[in-house]
Amino acid sequence: MQISITGLAVDHLQSPSDIGPSPSFSWRMLSDRPGAAQSAYRIVVSASATVWDSGVIESPESVSIPYGGPALAPAKRYSWSVSVRDETGAWLPAAADSFSTGLFGPGAWDGSIWISAADSPVRDPAEDLWKGKAEAEDGTAVFAKRVTNGKPIAEAWWCVTGLGVFEAYVNGRRVGDDFLKPGFTHYGKTKHSFCYDVTPLVRTGAGDANDLAAEVSAGWWRDKIVRFHGKRSAFRAMLILRHADGTETRVGTDTTWRACGAAGPVLHAAIFDGEDYHAEFAEFPFRAEFPSHAESAEFAEFSNRSNAGFVAAAPSAAPGGAGAE
Repeated sequence: MQISITGLAVDHLQSPSDIGPSPSFSWRMLSDRPGAAQSAYRIVVSASATVWDSGVIESPESVSIPYGGPALAPAKRYSWSVSVRDETGAWLPAAADSFSTGLFGPGAWDGSIWISAADSPVRDPAEDLWKGKAEAEDGTAVFAKRVTNGKPIAEAWWCVTGLGVFEAYVNGRRVGDDFLKPGFTHYGKTKHSFCYDVTPLVRTGAGDANDLAAEVSAGWWRDKIVRFHGKRSAFRAMLILRHADGTETRVGTDTTWRACGAAGPVLHAAIFDGEDYHAEFAEFPFRAEFPSHAESAEFAEFSNRSNAGFVAAAPSAAPGGAGAE
């Protein structure tokens, strides 16, 4: 008879990213033996060394077991394993998986501001919405910055968020395999952020240059689906470079970034209306040479409600919950 551990999950997600500081762990026993049951478990979380060892816990519980170790670090990958003892007293072979954390904690986004392209076309919903002009303005805002390494890089993480659907790029290569980020939320309460391990995409040598870029369309921010609530698409990011000597360099979005209100192959993109794509520009390099400039995207410009105290929330966070305002 076969018996094993399966269904490993962190915060009810398999091999997830953007996990917060207090995750929970779940798993299942798989057996074709009648009466098979868990009598105890042991969880071990590790990075380069063991971070938390639960020890043997006499319990049949296997759903939403809370993490009980020291504070997890933001923007970091962890591995975890669970061992289970069955009702006969035999320990099953341990099962293992991994997860990565998002950007969290007081001051996590310090040194980064929302930026928008100064030349982005702006629609006035009061005049246009009921005059047949029921599409967002053409153009997809593009933001870019070249970052030169001060010292060799051991690890690189890029945490990004946007007002409008966005894609992020490092050295011209798309970051992540998800689509339609950041999804729909009530922007006054929750803005999802995404944290990626971009180490394989960056040039790691001292003095090497890396080109960061993002393109941000209307999405659920300034399209007719939300009655053109927002004016300009905006972007915010924090690049975290970790060095072999244990130090860390952070590069946030600011007004030194280059920006253009309409650049690249996406000529128009909207939730209801689809996307117009100019294939001749498919090799658009997403480098730092743009004719416009980025400006601080004050929320007062977008709506009458200021969100200056915003803290980005990981996608798994509930609106209004931890990490959201």
